[in-house]
Amino acid sequence: MPGLTRLHESAITQKAGSGQQPDLHMGLLLVAFFALVAAIFLAYRPVLFNFFAGDDYAYLPWLRQAMRDPEVIWRNFHHPWMDSQLTQFYRPMITATMALEFFFWGPKSLVFRLTNLGCLALASGFLGLIVWDLAILSSIERSIAIRRFAMVAAFLFALYPLHSEATVWLIGRVDSMCTMFSLAAFWCYIRWRFSGNSQFLGVSLSLSILAFTCKETAIALPPTVALCEIIFGKLFPVPAREAATPLFDWKRIAIKTAPYFSILAGYFLLRLVCFGTFIGGYDNSLALNSDPAAFASRIIHGLRMLVVPINKELLGEHNVFVKLWEAGLALCAILSTISAVRNPQVRRLAAFAFLWFVLALVPVYKVFMIADNLQGSRLGYLASVPLSMFIACGALLPVKKEIFSRFLLLFYACMLFLSGFLLSTNNQAWAEAGRLSNIVQRQIRLLYEKLPGDPPVLLVGLPNSYKGAFVCLNAIDGMTKFPQINRDRFNCYALNDSDSVTPFGFLKNSLLEKSKDIRCFYWDSSTRCLKPVIISEKQMPSPIAWQGEALKKILSPISFGTVLNGTADGGISISAQQAETMRPELEINLNGVPCWPVDFLTLKLKMLNRQGSPSDRTILLLYSNEIIGKFDLRYRTQACLEPRADEQEVLLPLHSLPEWCFGGTCHGFRLLLPANANLILEQLALKRADAILPRLFFEHSGYLEKRGTLELNQSHDCQTLFYDCGEIAGASSAVCETTRPSGSFATPNAKNLDKMTIEIKRFPQKNGSFSLKLNDFPSKGLYQLRLRALDKNNNPVGLASDYIVVSVSEKKAGIE
Repeated sequence: MPGLTRLHESAITQKAGSGQQPDLHMGLLLVAFFALVAAIFLAYRPVLFNFFAGDDYAYLPWLRQAMRDPEVIWRNFHHPWMDSQLTQFYRPMITATMALEFFFWGPKSLVFRLTNLGCLALASGFLGLIVWDLAILSSIERSIAIRRFAMVAAFLFALYPLHSEATVWLIGRVDSMCTMFSLAAFWCYIRWRFSGNSQFLGVSLSLSILAFTCKETAIALPPTVALCEIIFGKLFPVPAREAATPLFDWKRIAIKTAPYFSILAGYFLLRLVCFGTFIGGYDNSLALNSDPAAFASRIIHGLRMLVVPINKELLGEHNVFVKLWEAGLALCAILSTISAVRNPQVRRLAAFAFLWFVLALVPVYKVFMIADNLQGSRLGYLASVPLSMFIACGALLPVKKEIFSRFLLLFYACMLFLSGFLLSTNNQAWAEAGRLSNIVQRQIRLLYEKLPGDPPVLLVGLPNSYKGAFVCLNAIDGMTKFPQINRDRFNCYALNDSDSVTPFGFLKNSLLEKSKDIRCFYWDSSTRCLKPVIISEKQMPSPIAWQGEALKKILSPISFGTVLNGTADGGISISAQQAETMRPELEINLNGVPCWPVDFLTLKLKMLNRQGSPSDRTILLLYSNEIIGKFDLRYRTQACLEPRADEQEVLLPLHSLPEWCFGGTCHGFRLLLPANANLILEQLALKRADAILPRLFFEHSGYLEKRGTLELNQSHDCQTLFYDCGEIAGASSAVCETTRPSGSFATPNAKNLDKMTIEIKRFPQKNGSFSLKLNDFPSKGLYQLRLRALDKNNNPVGLASDYIVVSVSEKKAGIE
C-alpha cells in the first residue's frame, strides 16, 4: 500500500505538476475508511443478528450438499447457478464464497451478512478513489474541494437508503459483490492509465473476470471503461514509448479497451458453450416481458424510487424526512448543475456520471421494477454508484468566501446524516422480517417435533414478506431441512395468494379428494403461530343470489363520498360524490358464508353515463375470513369492466386463492369500483366453477402426484393433455395459451386475452386431447399454461381455465 500511494503521487505529479494537487496520504485513507466502516455499522446495526430471509433458505440445503460433495461447487463454474435447470444465471463466485463461509462457520447468517457489509464498504472506498482520481485528472485545482467530492461520493453510496435489500438479504450478495469487483477493476484501470504499469492492468482484468462470475450486470463494465476512455482518455499521461507515435482517438480507445471487451466476448462464449445461449436470466430473449406502455410506466416508477428510495410502508410520502430528502436532493442537483455549467472540468465529470448511470441500468432493463416498499431495489444498486458521483459533483462548486465553503460542507454533512437515518429506517423492515422469519422457523420446528414421519403437509398464509422485506418467499424447502429442524422433511409445501408456481386453482378438487391424507395448517398472524385447518366440502349457502330488497340489506357504503340509491326496477345505483378521484367503496355483508365452495362472486351491472366511463376499469374485491382478519389490499381478487357493454356480468374469481378457500367462513367483502364509475348493480351472486371454467388436465396431475406440473425434457419431450369446454355456453372450439418463460398471467381466469401471452395451439372441437411438445416452447423455464373457449367467430367466451405449470428443461443447445 505505501508503494501504491507513492505511485499515485507520482502519477499526479506527471499530470499536473508538483505541488499543484493534493497528495493522497495513507493516514487520510485509513481514517476515512474506518469512518466509512463505522457509519455502515451504525446504519445496519438493526439487522446484525442471525436470521435468514426468503430465498436465503434455498441456499442452505445446497451448502450442506457442497460440504459432502465439493464437486458441486466446481460444477457451478460450468453449469447454471446452483444447478438450476430452469434459469440461465452464471454466478459461481457467489456459491464459492458462501460455501467457504459455511465451511468455517456453518449456517450462521450474521457471518454471511458481514461479508455483504464488507463488500459495501470496499465498493464505497473504491468509488471514493475513482472520483478522487478523475477529479485530479480533470485538473480540479482546489484540494479541499477534491477531498470533499471524494468523501461525499463514497459516504453517500455507503449510506444510500436504496441498499437494504442488496446488503441485508444474503442473496443480495450477487449485486454487492459484483459491484465491488467492478469498481475495483475500474479503479485499477484508471491506475494503469495514470502510471502505465501493466501490473495494474493485470489486476484490473483479473477483478473484471471475478465480477463476471458474480452477476450478469458486470457486462456494464467494458462499456464503462470505454466511456471513461472517450471522455478522459486524452487527459491521461502519455507513456514515453507512445509519445513518439501518438495514436488517433479511435485507435487509442480500441487498444486500451480491447482487453475488457475480450473478457466480455469470452463471457458470452462461455455461456454459449455451457448453457447453449448468449443471453441469460429467466429467459433467453431480449424482448420486453410486458407491453410498451406498462414497460415505460415501470421504468419511470423505478427511476423515481431509485432517486427517492423511501419505503412508503414505513414512511409515507408526506413524512417530514421524506420531504427533507426530496428538497435536499433537489438542491444537490442544482449545485451539481451550477458547478458543471461554471466549470468545464466538472462538466466532464457530471457528463461521465450521467452516461455511466445509463449504462448501469442497461443490463436490468427487462426486470427493472422497484416497488413502493423497495422490493426489487437491488436492481438499482449498480446505478446508485454513478448517481452518488453526480450528487457529489456539487461539492466541487467553486466558492471564494470561507463561509460559503463551510455552508457547503455543513449541507453535505446533513445530507449524509439524513441518508444514514433513512437507510436505518428502511433496515427496520428487514429487522422485523428477520424476527418474523425466526418465529416461523420456530413454529415449523415445533410442528415437526409433534408430527411423526414425513406426511404431506400444507402451510397456508405464511407471510412472504413484511413491508417489502422477504420472510418466507421460496423458503419452505430450506426451513424443513436439518439443521433448521431435527431431520430433513420433503413433503411440506406452502400456499398463498401470490404463489405463481403451485397451481392451486387447478389442484383444489384433488386436495379435497385427498384431504384425509394431507395435514393442513394456517398461519395465524395475530398470535404468530401455526394452527390446524380441516379441508372439508361445505354446502353452498342459500340463497346464492341477491337482488332487490335482499341486495339492499347486504350492501353498505364505506367511504363518505359513496352514494347508494334504489332504482325502480330493484337495482342499486352506485356513484361517488367526487367522481373524478374517488373510488366508490361498498361493504358486502355475507358473514358466515363458507369459503371453500364459493368459487366466484358475480356482479350483474348496468352502466350509466357512457361519456364519463372510467379510464381505469379495474374492480377490486377484498375479502376477510378466519385467516385474513382485516381487509388488506394484498388479499384481493379483481376483474375489469367491459368498455363498450352497457349491461354485463363481472366475475370475480376466488377459488384459486388459498387464503380464501382455507379461511373457514367469510367475515365480509369490500368492493372497490373504478373512479368515475356510474352504474347500477342489479344482482350479486355466488357461483361454483363447474359451469364457468373450461377444464384442462393430464394423467396423475393431482396434489399427491405431479401437483399440477407437467415436465418436458429430452427424456420426455411429448406429453398428452385433455381439455373440455362442453359446459361453456356458446363454446365451439378452444385455444391453448401460455406465458413467457418464468412469467405469470396478469389475471387468473381472465375474461380477456392478456397482451403478453403466447398462443401455441388451436383446436377445432370444444373437447378432446392434444400433445404438448418440448419444441412448443422457446427456451428453458417455468411456464403457465391454460385453456380458453372460443365461439363460432373465434371470439373468447367465458373465462380462461385454471392454469397448470409446465417445467421445460434440457432444451437443445443453440443460439436463441
